[in-house]
Amino acid sequence: MNKKLPVVLSALVLLSALSVSYAYATPVEKEKRGVIVTDAVETNYVDPDQLVLTVSIETQAKKAKDAMDENTEKASAVVNALKAKVNANEVSTSNISVYPVYNYKNKVNSLEYYRAQNEITVKTSKINIGGDLISTALENGANRVTGITFELKDKSRYCNASMQKSLETAKAKAELIANTLGIQIAGVKRVTSNCSTNSYSAYNGVRMLKASASSMDAAGEASTVEVPVEIKKIPMTSTTSVEFFVK
Repeated sequence: MNKKLPVVLSALVLLSALSVSYAYATPVEKEKRGVIVTDAVETNYVDPDQLVLTVSIETQAKKAKDAMDENTEKASAVVNALKAKVNANEVSTSNISVYPVYNYKNKVNSLEYYRAQNEITVKTSKINIGGDLISTALENGANRVTGITFELKDKSRYCNASMQKSLETAKAKAELIANTLGIQIAGVKRVTSNCSTNSYSAYNGVRMLKASASSMDAAGEASTVEVPVEIKKIPMTSTTSVEFFVK
């Protein structure tokens, strides 16, 4: 008498902006099914569509209030100058701090001065004006360029294209193996695919720059130098592994 074997089907789907995993258990069979495992890595280079620049204004004085008052005046000038270059809502204050600076001498800590800092961030789609924004900030009171990066507003859109390409490559490899060995692909056992964005800086962008506030011109007076900013394509890399059933 034939007994129907129970079929156990379970699915696990893990979705995120940059990764997908899919697996399922197969029906119980009399014989173990063979598999082909293929891997694929595909990289697409994408033009960035967003520039993120962070500059800082640092001031110091014997009193905390004096340091902050001077900092506030300079920061306001920097913000207004930057807003004239981009949309006003693309400029924001990202951090403000004031703290004492001590000098340790003869086993004694003595208060030297107070330092005030104000970080201003510009996030704009005008990616070709990075050098101009840096010069503008330095000319109006900023004395440090913390970093400049180039990013993508929607990484998932580009990751999807990269993942599709790697999946197609993994499938093509499996078909080549199957055809060469004279066997047939009979389904998919497991798929793992993820996408990542490589970076060219210490953080999450393409490039980080450091800039001094000014240089000396031929007459010996301070003059701001526009920092050259190179725009590079962003690599979107998808890594895929697929296990195919064969018969």
